[in-house]
Amino acid sequence: MISLKNTVYSALTTSIALTTLLGTGQRTFFHRPDDANLATFPRLTYFELDNFGNLFADNSEYGSEIDYQVDVWHTASTTAIANQVDTIMTGIGFIRLAGPDLYEKDNHVFHKALRYQINQETT
Repeated sequence: MISLKNTVYSALTTSIALTTLLGTGQRTFFHRPDDANLATFPRLTYFELDNFGNLFADNSEYGSEIDYQVDVWHTASTTAIANQVDTIMTGIGFIRLAGPDLYEKDNHVFHKALRYQINQETT
């Protein structure tokens, strides 16, 4: 199985354009922010949706299809941040599958759920 967690995290946290839009402090979280950052906006969360072998030879897996979701959370428009996330994710080889606009009524937060897929071979 191929893991791209470090690749995705690094790409999202080292982009100057994205970190400028998000603001200072930790703004990118795996699955969910810690309790101290639950009220911090804008922010990103990311996680692996699926990871399964899709290329095999000699009874061994040598490639995987990997799906990720990156969520943009903001009390204002998510557009600029979502566009930058899309540039980053496609820049590291992912293809965007979906990107619906959502609204969390309970806390009045705009939410953009960006889903990506990559086919990755082992090296």
